[in-house]
Amino acid sequence: MTWHFNCRLLGLLITLALTLTITEYSYWLALLIGVGFVHYALSFYYASARMRELGSDPDAAVLLLSLAGLFAAVYFLGFSLEVYFGLHHAFNEAYLKRASNADKSGTSTELAPLRCLLHLALYFCILRNDPRLAEFPALLLWIFAGATAVAYVLKLRALSKAKGISVVWSDHSVELGMLAVLLLSFYFRITFFQFVLYHFVIWTLLPIPAMKARGEGHLQQYLLLTAAGLALYFGAITVVAPTQFSATLTVVLSQFYLWSYIHITASMALSSAHPQWLVRLFQRGPAAA
Repeated sequence: MTWHFNCRLLGLLITLALTLTITEYSYWLALLIGVGFVHYALSFYYASARMRELGSDPDAAVLLLSLAGLFAAVYFLGFSLEVYFGLHHAFNEAYLKRASNADKSGTSTELAPLRCLLHLALYFCILRNDPRLAEFPALLLWIFAGATAVAYVLKLRALSKAKGISVVWSDHSVELGMLAVLLLSFYFRITFFQFVLYHFVIWTLLPIPAMKARGEGHLQQYLLLTAAGLALYFGAITVVAPTQFSATLTVVLSQFYLWSYIHITASMALSSAHPQWLVRLFQRGPAAA
């Protein structure tokens, strides 16, 4: 199995362990928010080359206004964060292998749109019992997931036959892992925040090989920044909210929602794990992903 799958398995185990061991919900929520803020901060830090490139683009003003308009629309008009995050998750999972050249069978580009739909369908089915997504008819979700899964397998077989290569199922271990999580959801109720924590954990683990490959000191710097960010957050929470923890957590949660919208919107311009037309729109230079 690849690191793409292994870190997700490890992320699932870590999320499960944190959920079972931290029984006080407010503490668990504080942990989620802290890991999320560190994830958001590091995403901007490591996308600094992209941001400089975007700022120097002749069409920078138009591109930035389009991003600001998208953010204003989804945030101030109350577009569901659960749905917005679902799209973010599906894009990441569908296009990450293409961006990182991790697909051994060479079918990632052709399969990416169907992979995106598959991850989106599985996401909604896994969270089918979450009250924030209760308005989606269950039957339609299952039809959507089933049809997308069948179409994905048929497309995979057709591409493999056309290219004269056998199906390499290890290239699709992440999708198989998501199916396993779906099966798990029949025995354990999985919530939106639990799924988000899982997302944060795997995206803390995923960059490790890339950081190590960059050369001496990069992995240590990444781990140090991650640890320092968590220490700073929990230090601030401990100092500010020893007696008014619930009230402080409410304020922090509202900021977490705000920065979640900002992060997802900004990632459309800064991340290569998106459809090619979106990547070409915002990324025209040689800056590393």
